[in-house]
Amino acid sequence: MIELRRSGLDYDYIKQLPVEYEGHLLGYQDVRLIRVEDKVLLATFALRRTDDAIAQQLKAHLRRLGVELGLLANFHDTRLAITPVRVK
Repeated sequence: MIELRRSGLDYDYIKQLPVEYEGHLLGYQDVRLIRVEDKVLLATFALRRTDDAIAQQLKAHLRRLGVELGLLANFHDTRLAITPVRVK
């Protein structure tokens, strides 16, 4: 988020998302997502291994927030691993 601020990019740090069913609020889900310029949803983490469940979860968040492109950024290794995730 420091680099986004330095670059002059607008972003929101999302800590919770509402969980709804048929128009009724059931509660809130804790998340750590960064929405950049209302165009990209960034999920950052540091995991030794990842699986498809992380990408599927990000796709669900993308649909819920109406964003088409997401990025999974894994900081575990010495090199940053970025995986794009799209919904259509």
